[in-house]
Amino acid sequence: FISTAANEGERLFLLKPHTGKTHQIRVALKSIGAPIAGDIRYANAHDAKKEQRGYLHAYALKFEYKHETYTFVLEPKEGNRFLTPTCKEKFALWSSPWESIN
Repeated sequence: FISTAANEGERLFLLKPHTGKTHQIRVALKSIGAPIAGDIRYANAHDAKKEQRGYLHAYALKFEYKHETYTFVLEPKEGNRFLTPTCKEKFALWSSPWESIN
C-alpha cells in the first residue's frame, strides 16, 4: 500500500490487494491504527454515524480477459473528505495506480 498525507490529521491510502474482500481491508487498516473514516464497525462508531458515507472506495481495476487488458479508474464523486483539493491532487497523481509507487 501507499500512504500519504491528506486532510489535516488524516492519511490517504492507495491499497493494492491481489485477493480478498473489503472486510479484510477494513480489518487490516484498523490493525495498524488507521481505521477507515465512516466505518461504523471498525472506526469510532459515534464519529462514523456522523459521516455521510464510508470512505473505502474502489478507485481502480485492471484485469485481462481473452488476451485483452481492461483498465478502469473512477475518482470518488461524493464524500466531503474525498473532495478536498489535497485529495483531488493525490488522485491526479494516481491516475494509473498499477504503475504508481508514490
